[in-house]
Amino acid sequence: SATPAWLLAASLLAGSAAALGSDGHETAWVRVHTGPERASVHALFGARLAEALAPRVQAQLVPSTGTGANLDALLAHPNDVAFVQFGLFRERLASDAEAAAKLEFYGDVPVCVLLVARAASPWMLPPAELPDELRVESIDLGASGGDTAASLAELVASATRLKGVRTEHRGGARAIARVHRRDTQVAALVEFPSARAPIIEAVLANDALDFVGTIASVLAGARYETDLIFVPTELRVDAGGWFGAERTIRTMCTSLGVAVNVDGDPAVIDRIVHAVLAGALLAPRNDWASGSIAKAWEEIRAKAIEWRTEIADRL
Repeated sequence: SATPAWLLAASLLAGSAAALGSDGHETAWVRVHTGPERASVHALFGARLAEALAPRVQAQLVPSTGTGANLDALLAHPNDVAFVQFGLFRERLASDAEAAAKLEFYGDVPVCVLLVARAASPWMLPPAELPDELRVESIDLGASGGDTAASLAELVASATRLKGVRTEHRGGARAIARVHRRDTQVAALVEFPSARAPIIEAVLANDALDFVGTIASVLAGARYETDLIFVPTELRVDAGGWFGAERTIRTMCTSLGVAVNVDGDPAVIDRIVHAVLAGALLAPRNDWASGSIAKAWEEIRAKAIEWRTEIADRL
């Protein structure tokens, strides 16, 4: 089939290409590789970055499976920009000399491991109250090659309650729907913990589903051999907050940010980095949910130290 005219135009103008805007100033164009379309990295943060760059830089958002594909694209096209998860970025740099020499990371948006199960399931119980013999029969880790699968593969392989588990790789709305229908017991997400994220909103709107309060209920005994920079974190949610009154979630969080290539257009890269460091990704005035976690992120990371030993024993 014929390629749409808008796509041809975007391809021609991508990277450091430029044209005159309506104000007479030169307008640059950049491709921004994000993630799945219903994930916050695309629906929230890609859109916010594009808004912050306009009108001097026009951004074309490119959905993807996640960090791995985004880093491949950034190495192949230095004028692009890519959203990446910090731990996976670090892991890539450790094994790829070209990436280590060319790529830089900026930003600190918290994204956390969230496990979705049926609200009446035993996985909502604290780890100490679960029978020793209880096992998770099936878990969805999102798309193969996606950030959730890449981040949790080691934990799933070593967790006591996941021995012999059937892993699925649907992700997104399909994974949530299968948990609702009891086709899958648990769906795993690495997401921004806000009702503004479409997939989080979908779970909150479904009374039959809930977020596992302590991820150690499912991931007991799991170990990381590699350092993916996950910080044990306790999310305390006030009444009227994200997941319901006085909701507390014990989990692990890492950082989401943007990667740039040092061989890219210096002027465009500088505008992107300035926007990110100026807080363009978090806390617009009407976004109370993300604003709350943005203000509390340093406190959250500090509190994690208080129970790092405890969760290390359980994970």
